[in-house]
Amino acid sequence: IFRDPIPGHSYRIGADASEGMEISERDTDFSVAQVVDAASLEQVAMLRTKVDPDLFAWMLVTMAQYYNEGILCVERNNHGLVTLRSLLDKHGWHQLYFETRVDERSSQKRTKRVGFLTTLKSRPLLIDTLKESLRDESLLVHCDQTLDELQTFVVTATGRLEAASGSHDDSVMALGLAAWIPARSIFKPQAVYDGAPV
Repeated sequence: IFRDPIPGHSYRIGADASEGMEISERDTDFSVAQVVDAASLEQVAMLRTKVDPDLFAWMLVTMAQYYNEGILCVERNNHGLVTLRSLLDKHGWHQLYFETRVDERSSQKRTKRVGFLTTLKSRPLLIDTLKESLRDESLLVHCDQTLDELQTFVVTATGRLEAASGSHDDSVMALGLAAWIPARSIFKPQAVYDGAPV
């Protein structure tokens, strides 16, 4: 924790869930949550751990409750689906980022999905938004681990944006997700999970 919650402030929490396994012969990913003050874009807290995705959901709810019922933006790829299901079904947490997609083939039909789906198209948008926030110094980062990961986040020979070999990018992705919500401002707090597929 770098800053305690301020009454009346809104907070956004970006979360990148991992498998949660510690395997001695290989360097596995971490589950990371980054908390950002929505108004100042200051990083106020960070969690970096290796726990099962459903236990990560419990930690996220605890963080969100502490930070004035903060909105969670969880990456819904892979293990993030388990985290999101746990947030919705076990914890009843609805302060979540929802993506709205327009299906151009079926007369502009809109579908809403909880969480952020990282794809070949959305990943560069997320990273570019984060880069812009860092470049114009609107996003203030306090965590040394996050700064280390930012310095080893590269464009590979194949053009992919990711951690350099032997490094991690979980903190970078979580920070990008936390910064994404204030930048886009498309979350609707009244949105309620209706039981549709995650």
